[in-house]
Amino acid sequence: MKSASSLHLFDPLDVVTPGRIIRWYENIALELDAGFLSPEERAYMRSYYAEVGLLRPWRRSFFLNHFAPAFAAAATYLLDGRHGRTFVDLGSGTGTQALALALLGARVIALDGDETAARILRKRMRFYESVTARALNITVATTSALEYDYSDCAPIAGIWSLFAFNLMQPSSMLLDHIIPHCSPQARVAIQDGNRLSWLGRLPGRRRSVWSPVELDRALCARGFRRDRLRGAAALPPVAWLMLPEALLATIEGALLGSWAFALSYLALYEREAPPSGMPGQ
Repeated sequence: MKSASSLHLFDPLDVVTPGRIIRWYENIALELDAGFLSPEERAYMRSYYAEVGLLRPWRRSFFLNHFAPAFAAAATYLLDGRHGRTFVDLGSGTGTQALALALLGARVIALDGDETAARILRKRMRFYESVTARALNITVATTSALEYDYSDCAPIAGIWSLFAFNLMQPSSMLLDHIIPHCSPQARVAIQDGNRLSWLGRLPGRRRSVWSPVELDRALCARGFRRDRLRGAAALPPVAWLMLPEALLATIEGALLGSWAFALSYLALYEREAPPSGMPGQ
């Protein structure tokens, strides 16, 4: 097995930055060579990270600039004063974000219906426990997020979802199922695709899911306050391959202010505490 010195690791109360998240993602290549996954599991994980771009040279810059800043912002927001409390990762997949949150000191409920992904996450958890000599508090469940009994892990301090929230339909039922088990000032961080973008409007790409505007309306109606709702990526992968990053950052900054150009979004919300004298749920 790889030693801890070969990997980028987190400790509780570490400051999370995009640069550190980039180094965290770089662990994946080391894990694939570490020998703790079966050949089939390695192929599964390699295929996923090739598809999303991390393991493809021409898409790597797009992947890192799309996901590292957003997850750094989400992790910082979720964990602010909430270390040691319970967070739900909706659609955790093979667990890259769930593992990071657990290493940062959170208790994580990782939900995903894919049995192979859940098995890989359990093995990855044991791997990181071995190299850090720390127990990671992650509960892995393959129950549907719409059916999971959230009372078992209440109160929930935070909810995270990376490109999975829109897959869990109907969204209104999901929120109404989980929110009653959230603490009065629970936080939500969601990164997902934006159906209002030019890409989301192409034939074959149109989906009956909430737009970021509709998500905002639904969360505010359920007692949440918006802290951030903004595009997370606008330029396609080929642009990150061809243009200087300084120029790309300038162009992205201009385009992300319009839902017509933002390919995805990051939403950060906090549940408002009940008025003085009223009990919270």
